Amino acid sequence: MEIFNQSPAVNIEQVLANRDRRVKLQASFLTDGYPTVIAIKLNIPGPVKNGPTIRQYFEKVNRQFEMVLKAQGWPYKLALMDLGSVTGPESFYQLHADPKAAKKLTSQFEEDSADHRLLDMDVIYQEGSQTRSISRADLNLPARTCLICGRLAKDCGRSRRHTVAELQAKVAELIEGALQ
Repeated sequence: MEIFNQSPAVNIEQVLANRDRRVKLQASFLTDGYPTVIAIKLNIPGPVKNGPTIRQYFEKVNRQFEMVLKAQGWPYKLALMDLGSVTGPESFYQLHADPKAAKKLTSQFEEDSADHRLLDMDVIYQEGSQTRSISRADLNLPARTCLICGRLAKDCGRSRRHTVAELQAKVAELIEGALQ
């Protein structure tokens, strides 16, 4: 699990500050003539959220996702890719696509290979003066399952069914496998 020894640990204040930053960025990207924004980050357990191997993986899956967007024929723009944040890499795509269709696409992408299950892809759009996001439940799509046991991921997370070490071992296995 060397990938978790390549970068400093984050604290909760940094995670919360980054979440606030992300919300502001998402809203700003909707004012640029694009009706839909896709925000991508990784679900990385534990205090280390970034490092060279994690960045390499993130860049790879973003290239794969861009190929999917091109295949859809949706005009898009990579508005920002932040690889250096201690809270983990993030990217933001602006696109001309129906938000529901975009959420279906991102949900499929998250499930189409084992390592893509590490992705957290949010679809954001403007409704009047409100910034909204679409959930899997909004589209009657199945909830995400745990990487380790297959139960509902939210249930395992809330109950802390698996240790951080177990989760990190699975994440490292998926990332290293994807980069081979």
